[in-house]
Amino acid sequence: LRELCGRLSSYGGAGEDDATLREALTSYHEKRSGMLEVVQGMALYPTEEIMWDEDVVPSSSYTGDSCLALPKLNMQFLSFRDYLLRTYNLYSLEATHDIRDALEEVVRHVKPRARRVSYDSTETPTIFTGWARMALPVGNFQVTKVTKPNVGETTPAAVVAEVEVNLGELRGDAKAEWDAIRKHDVLYLLTIRSPISEGEKFELDPAKGFCEQSGLIYARGCEVEERLDEQGKVIPEWEGGVRVKGESRKWRLTLDAAQYQSDTARMVREGAEDVYETFNLLVRRKAKENNFKAVLSCIRDMLAKKVALPAWLHDVMLGYGDATAAHWTNVPERVDTLDFKDTFLSADHLRGAFPESKVVVPDG
Repeated sequence: LRELCGRLSSYGGAGEDDATLREALTSYHEKRSGMLEVVQGMALYPTEEIMWDEDVVPSSSYTGDSCLALPKLNMQFLSFRDYLLRTYNLYSLEATHDIRDALEEVVRHVKPRARRVSYDSTETPTIFTGWARMALPVGNFQVTKVTKPNVGETTPAAVVAEVEVNLGELRGDAKAEWDAIRKHDVLYLLTIRSPISEGEKFELDPAKGFCEQSGLIYARGCEVEERLDEQGKVIPEWEGGVRVKGESRKWRLTLDAAQYQSDTARMVREGAEDVYETFNLLVRRKAKENNFKAVLSCIRDMLAKKVALPAWLHDVMLGYGDATAAHWTNVPERVDTLDFKDTFLSADHLRGAFPESKVVVPDG
């Protein structure tokens, strides 16, 4: 084995055991995953492991006394795909920072505490003794469908779940805001097991780890697919003004397939608990502050497709050449047509985008 490793240029030195030599041999010759494959297999929603990792996402108390290993946008790029990849990584970390701050604020408001069922019992379920406008305790959560992966893929094609909450404690605008949740809104499912007992003062020290103090174990993102009534029937999107009877609300959610695959693999490999049976808090954010998933999906789709830049824009976009070369007076060839792809939804949308121009839409 040592001679084979030496001939294949993966020999690690004398005195290595067989396990180390096999690992070196495998590592040297295994197929490398390209950055595009890595991005395609990444989860779009950040988890607790990333959100509260100070090496990846620094806290708001960062003073600038040390360097941060964060991706940065350069003045020049190797290709348009390189520019998209850097933008994807940077925007993902920026969105993760905002989501973390929002979740921390919600947890501080709901004040999770551990309640002892009885004196002779070790069971201490978490209760929420506070109130937050943007969060509600989960009444019921269940994964209802996991479809098989598409050809050539390893992650499930779709993972669907249903979540149910109770709006009985909400009044006025807060209740109306939860009823206004619509398709494609992003929600967050948290698992909290508070170490603070009922009756103790709820106080979190900013200098210490947030997850350890609050008891936050898991955080997973999801997207609203449909709203359901009390019988489990789908409420059409165009019937947004329909009043749902009772205080119970139920939504059908689409989970991140890549993250679900990772959680399932870890459960099988390490014998870990099922993350999707532990959620006890549902969190929402304002729609205007919560569009990161659509942006990341768009960038990832552009990475997967071959996007060709016009010749007169290519060098300027990548940071080379004369910046004035892209001005219309210096364009060597006149651009007669421009493909807007799926930018416009309809003919009315197209006319509205150019109100001062005469827009002619051919039949068909």
